[in-house]
This record gives sequence, C-alpha cells and structure tokens, in this order.
Amino acid sequence: MTNRTDGVSRRKFILATGAVSVAGLAGCSETEEQDAAIQKVEASDPETDESVVDPDGWATKYSERQQVHLTDELDSSGDPAWDQSEHPHVYVTSNGPGYSGQLSSVDLPGISIVDADTHEEVVSKQFDLGIDEPFEPHGCAVSPDGKWIYSLTGGGGFSTGTGRLMIVNAETLKIDKILTTAGMPHHVKTFELYDGRPVVLAYTFNWYNAEPMRESTTGMIVMDPADDHRVIGGIDGEMLQEHPYLAFPHPDGRHLLISCPDGKHEHVDGLWAVVEMENWTAVDFFPGGLGPIYGAFTVDGRHAYLGASYEDTVFKYDAAANEVVDESNSGTFGLYGVTLSPDENSLYTVGKGEGSHNVGKTLGKVDTTSMNAVDEFDYGVTRGDHALVNPFQPSELWISGNASFNDVVWDMETDQRVENIEKSGSSHNGAFVDYETDDEWKVVFDQAGWHGWARDEQMDRVGADEVVEWGSEDV
Repeated sequence: MTNRTDGVSRRKFILATGAVSVAGLAGCSETEEQDAAIQKVEASDPETDESVVDPDGWATKYSERQQVHLTDELDSSGDPAWDQSEHPHVYVTSNGPGYSGQLSSVDLPGISIVDADTHEEVVSKQFDLGIDEPFEPHGCAVSPDGKWIYSLTGGGGFSTGTGRLMIVNAETLKIDKILTTAGMPHHVKTFELYDGRPVVLAYTFNWYNAEPMRESTTGMIVMDPADDHRVIGGIDGEMLQEHPYLAFPHPDGRHLLISCPDGKHEHVDGLWAVVEMENWTAVDFFPGGLGPIYGAFTVDGRHAYLGASYEDTVFKYDAAANEVVDESNSGTFGLYGVTLSPDENSLYTVGKGEGSHNVGKTLGKVDTTSMNAVDEFDYGVTRGDHALVNPFQPSELWISGNASFNDVVWDMETDQRVENIEKSGSSHNGAFVDYETDDEWKVVFDQAGWHGWARDEQMDRVGADEVVEWGSEDV
C-alpha cells in the first residue's frame, strides 16, 4: 500500500519496527529476536519511478548538482526504542554484514548504540530496504542536536550504484527519511559551519572510475538538519578535477580538507585539496604522499596530521602557514584512521591494511613533537578503521573493528586494552553523544573531532585561546 503526499511516497512499514537490547530479549524465540531488531521498508527506486523524487521545495541547487534526492518520507514516531535517561552518554556506530570475505552474523545494514560509561551495548537495529546484497555501511553519524542518526547503505557498485542515506529517529530508531546518492555513501560527520549553523557532512565513494571525471558520483555534501536535511553545499571530482576520497572540516568551519589518492593528471603522489565552503571552490592543493587518506586537526586548527596509507606516513601540516612542516612513519601497516590524544602530544594511527599485504591488526603511536613513531600495539582488532576519544572518559580511545566485529576501548594513559565490546556485525564508528546536557550540541566527539562542551574543555586542556585562522601566516 502506498500513500502519496507532495510527490513523495510514504511507505508502509512491513515488519515489526521495534529495536532490541540484549536485556530486553529474555523469553523471546530466535525468530522473534530477529524480527524485533529489523525494520523492513519498501524503499522507493527513483530510477524506475520518477514521481517519488523530491517534494516541492526540498531540492536545492546543490542537491540537484550533487545528484541527491529525497525519495521516501516515513512516520518515525512511536515508543522509544531505548531509554536515553538511563543511558545519557552513548557511543553510536554502524552494525553491518562485513565485506571482502570477512562476513558477520547479520546480513543487513544497521546501527549499534553502546553505553559510554558501562561499555555495554544498549540497543541495535538493522534496516531492510528490499535491496539485494545491500552495501556494507562504512560509517554513521548523529545530528548535532542528537535527534537523528545517519545510517548508510545502497545497491550496486561503489561508484555506479544508487546509495541510500537513511535518516533515523534517534529515539524510536525508525527511519524518517531516505535520501539517494549517486554512488555508495561512505562517511558522515558533524561540524559548525562558518556562519554558526550546526551541519552534517557526508560523502560518497568517488575514486573508482578515472573517466569521466566523477560524473556518476555525488561527492561531498553538507546538509542542514534544522532545514529538513536539505543539501546546502557540496563539491565533487568533476569540480575538483581530482578524485576525492575523505573530507575533514577545519575548526574554522570555512575550509574543508579533501584527500585525493590519485588524480586525472596521474600524479605519482596523491594530493590534499583545500576547499573554501562559502563558495565551494578549491583554493589550494598540496602533495599528500602515496594514498592520502585520513586527517585529524588540533582543537585550535593550527595543525593537521594527515595520513598516507600506501606508504604508512603521517604528515604534520601547519594550517596557518599553509605548508607541511614535518613527517613520520605511522607506526603501523596499511594506515587508515588517525586520532590525537587529549593532550595532543600523541597521535594514534589505526592499521587497517589499506593498500597493504595485511588485514590490519596493529595500532601505532606517533610523538607529535618529535614526529617519530614510538610504539606499535597488537590490540585485538582485525581491519580497524576509525578511533574516537570518549569525552566522558578522555583517557579512552574507542576503535571500531570491521572484520573482528567488535569495538575496542584503549586506555591512552597505560596503552592497554581495557574492554572488548563484541558485536553482531561490522563496526565503523561513529559518534559520542550526551543526552544529559542542556547544550544545543549533543554530539561531543565524532570523526570531525571535539564538539560542544567537550570542545570547550579540550581548548582549556591544551591551553588554546581561539581557532587559528587558515593561512594567517602564509607568506
């Protein structure tokens, strides 16, 4: 049954939509447990039914240019799927099937919410959109106000298929909207735009086809959750004339660093593109080594630590002087994520096996003053990718495992693993969220770093007074 309102299909839920926690499953049969943890939806296909695409007034020049469409609006109201007052501090991550031969016990994309204080999983939820062989979610995020979770999937190839960005009610864990993208969605994160708006950054896989130059993929987009998640900015490979991969907003909210592992011009090394987000134009490019990939800014934006996965190198970039000032071996193999310790004296580097012979089993550590790798740890994760600081216990680093189906809690003071959180699926974090604070910002740490009260505490911790202006010392 399909009801239509303003040209957008409002699809009827087919299966039980309740989420489920481990504690809440007592007395349930295996079939009941599986059904309770799955929401099944008849997702619209814009390629076969153009009438479902974009209600009047939702589309923007950026959504049209970046090939993003609102195709489903659903009723996400209902009883809470979990008690936010009982679990005010949480960690949100993806929960997926796995990939590249390492498959989990779930076969649908989904999310997992873990209590950041007790380290216990609170609830998990999977989503069935009726897609054959749904794409592994490679990340997830939460809107700055904590109301929405962004869960990712799609169908088809990395760059040739139709992606699905599900916007999920964080209280009921029901889908509220589905956006489609050209190409599979990759990561999502939050930041404060230069004009003060709390926004969400998402991007697709973009680098697989050399020609035509990214005509088939969405690229990077910025959405405003307060304006019905409309797309208010974006840039793609055709505009950059490079192959964009990952993106990291500078703390000034005006500049975006985009890693470009290879390019149309067949660079031996990859590049980092610097994009100005008011006009969405590239204002600079600089070399990034072989396979530039992930980045982490100091809280004041003075320095960025930028990884090159194919050579396992970390570059130290001075954003004020607009130049690379130092480099170090990463201390691991197949480098992916990089995260600064709270004192910003150490950089933790996650070995994913990216572009290497292995499947990623170690965590590296780099001294950011001397820029030397000082240690490497076997920490109980296979194919780890992203590491997030837990602002509620700042000594804790939480690392998601894609092939070991777990999240590891690492103590940065002792450099020991203190918790192994086993999951039913593949984990790609994610965000820490504070549902206890009265602040507008509920998200306090994600792939874009510190937010809200946690950012204020971090500025005090490292003695930073203000955000360094990009290029202020560039002569």
